[in-house]
Amino acid sequence: MKTGIYAFVALLVVLSFIYLNLPQFTVQELAFAGNTTVTEGELAAFSAFEPGNVFRKDPQRIAQAVQTHPWIRDANTRWDWPNSITIVVEERTPVALVPRSEIWYILDREGEILPRPLTMQLPNLPIAVGLDLGDSQARSETAVVLRDVPDSIGTILSEWNPQEARFITHAGVQVFVGDITDMQRKYRVLDILLVEIARDGRQAISIDLRSPAAPVVLFQ
Repeated sequence: MKTGIYAFVALLVVLSFIYLNLPQFTVQELAFAGNTTVTEGELAAFSAFEPGNVFRKDPQRIAQAVQTHPWIRDANTRWDWPNSITIVVEERTPVALVPRSEIWYILDREGEILPRPLTMQLPNLPIAVGLDLGDSQARSETAVVLRDVPDSIGTILSEWNPQEARFITHAGVQVFVGDITDMQRKYRVLDILLVEIARDGRQAISIDLRSPAAPVVLFQ
């Protein structure tokens, strides 16, 4: 009786081994989702993935390898039966351009410096003038200032000077913000002022938001 049971179990093991090693369970390449800046080729290179049986792959280790790419903030895996592994990535969000020695770097919303991807056109972002790339506090403070800029005014801001706590718009208007606390309130005030200035057809030289309850606008 026991011999028959052992033989049956052994047969199941053999059949399971044969089944799980069928070609249908061979994953040839990874799929990626969530990436808009980084190409699938770059992500595949970072994954160090090689084709093989899906049950012999460690999806978590693959995701961790992909996450070492400087533009990837987070990565997770999804396995779709029978042989598809998708790496779902969350890319970092750029908030500013940082020029250094004719090279453009990109600052993300968490204060990390990112290399510019070769395939990427420079985005329409404020330029962080004079930002010390080696100063993590300055990077973090700049990220705090820029990550909450509303869309309504984000496209008109040309430069941010962290030493002077000052924006310059594409029209050349200087915007002084002072203390970088309460930036959302200052942005709301700035948005209202810009609408009023445009409606009146006047040309502003500077806008002082250091006291957002009493902003000062200097006109030409």
